[in-house]
Amino acid sequence: MSPLEAAGWEEHVFSCDSFILECGERLEPLRLSYATIGTWRPDGRNAVVLLPSASSVKQWALTHVGATETFDPERYFIVSVDALGGGGSSRPSESLGNRFPQYSIRDNARAIHLLLSQRLALPGLKAVGGASMGAMIALEFGLCFPAFSERLFLWSPSAKCSPMFIALARLVQEVVALDPVFNGGCYIDQPLQGLQVAGRAYFLALVGRRFLEKIPVEDRESIAAKVGQMYRQCWDANDLLSRYHSLTLHDVYSRPEGVDRNVLSKLQSACLLMPSRSDHLLPIEEALEMHASIPRSRLEAIEGETGHWAASQPPDTQEYLRVRDSTRAFLDVVL
Repeated sequence: MSPLEAAGWEEHVFSCDSFILECGERLEPLRLSYATIGTWRPDGRNAVVLLPSASSVKQWALTHVGATETFDPERYFIVSVDALGGGGSSRPSESLGNRFPQYSIRDNARAIHLLLSQRLALPGLKAVGGASMGAMIALEFGLCFPAFSERLFLWSPSAKCSPMFIALARLVQEVVALDPVFNGGCYIDQPLQGLQVAGRAYFLALVGRRFLEKIPVEDRESIAAKVGQMYRQCWDANDLLSRYHSLTLHDVYSRPEGVDRNVLSKLQSACLLMPSRSDHLLPIEEALEMHASIPRSRLEAIEGETGHWAASQPPDTQEYLRVRDSTRAFLDVVL
């Protein structure tokens, strides 16, 4: 038993018979896998929801949970959720493959609200957030359910997917498709070699030139190989590509009722924006524009040369400590 399990980390599955997606198709059933730790107050205002990046599942949160970490389970009721397309939540690899309906970032926000309000019966949240895709989902959550979460913490944020990220996601898809087990748009046998090479390519774009120039060649190759191995061992190709595709379609200004260039000015939650100064996948300029539009926002950049990877660095790194300390201070400030 891990220390967190001993402290009360519990895994659960929420199921809903039918969930209508923005594209008009249905998930039957909708399933969301999630984990909880801590004790929630009746008003729910000590509840914190953690959302994954595109290539992560709910266990990513373990790094940030602990008495001296970002989220103390003695203070907060912590909920870590598997977004659609991965982990134990509804995903293409269960049976449908490339026939799995197209889901959006906003679909994730709506499904997670259903979990929180129906299964957990939470009347509100202290905060919701995450990195990259998790930040996009949290931002949509704040816009779709404006009175539900007091605060949003958005690490490596962007209001829409950047052209660079869209190009990278397409490259990952094309690299995976070079594997000979590719068959009609659906991977029945896993393209293990394709996934491994795609992971290596993704790593190079994830960190960027300055990081790569600062480390020895052998370290560069070793880290790239580890990312490739993670893709190969931890992901079904159908699931991973569906995640990236949903991210590439995201644009917060495109609402169900039409384009709204002023939508961010309507955000009611207090908002912490933590872009990486060296990120060229979701550049800091996007976060600066968000900061100018969101009424109650604070921007605290992550320094260093780790690019888009900055918000996912291990404990004791300067990037991790920056994220931890700024987020803890944001949660403590009186609004």
